[in-house]
Amino acid sequence: EKKLAKDGKDLIPEEFIQESLKDKVKIKKYLDESADYLKKIVKDETKWTSVKKGKNTEVFWFKDTDKTYCQFLTVSVVERTPRDVYSFLRADQHRLKWDRDVSRHERIAPIDVDEESDLGYDLTYTRTQPICGGIVTARSFLNLRVGKYDESTGSFYESAVSIDAEIVPETPERTDCSTKAKLFFGSGGLFEPANGGKHCKMSYVTFTDPCGWLPHALVNKIMPSEMVDYFTLIKNTMAAEKYAYQLIHVPGTKKEMQNAHLLEQEKDEEKGREQKRGAEIKKDNASQSPTAEKENVVDLDAFLD
Repeated sequence: EKKLAKDGKDLIPEEFIQESLKDKVKIKKYLDESADYLKKIVKDETKWTSVKKGKNTEVFWFKDTDKTYCQFLTVSVVERTPRDVYSFLRADQHRLKWDRDVSRHERIAPIDVDEESDLGYDLTYTRTQPICGGIVTARSFLNLRVGKYDESTGSFYESAVSIDAEIVPETPERTDCSTKAKLFFGSGGLFEPANGGKHCKMSYVTFTDPCGWLPHALVNKIMPSEMVDYFTLIKNTMAAEKYAYQLIHVPGTKKEMQNAHLLEQEKDEEKGREQKRGAEIKKDNASQSPTAEKENVVDLDAFLD
């Protein structure tokens, strides 16, 4: 746990992480309640009104609320199994390659994580990209997260709540100059079997406050189109089969890779990137060497002549 905390030390002070995660029983209970509420609210059609439709994707607005922050449900069917879809979304090593909206995403510390499936309770950090030419700056989320498999239904579910939303009153300022944003109780995703288990019905609830100067009315206006585009990106990326990733190990399955044939290709690409970086560093070092500086000295007398 300390090792993982140190990996995120440039983001959040390690002392805060250790102190805030002391009461694991309280945190797990809170996340379980959030996940139960998520699963319940997704099924209650009386709570939602449709505001945007795309190809196999629909976005709903939460009707029964006195909150001012943004509250949406996005539902889409992906032509992959729930295990495949959730495994892909959990594959952090590829997230920054395909997700144009995210500049950093990682687990900061485990709370109670199963070694076989890598599911359970943890603390994560996600930072978004600036948009609108930098007018809207990067947002960051420090989230408590639970991810589990429901063997009785063949579904996966995940709920994430910002640690400073209700669990911990205040968190330290971000060291990466991002604006602290929040996810609230009930946020997360449900990944259920569809069409006989061959496909996945993905339902994602977003209860969020982007904070900063952005008016919520503006965010509420652009969010539905953003969610349709994002779900389309997920489906197109999976259909392209460009990445190899570990499928989540659940009862009755064996450990296996999706798109395993791409592993050697990824290794070759990474080797090429390392060689390119090495060449660039060597070039920079050469340009800063005393010999290079001497070669760049101007002969003033010759210049004046």
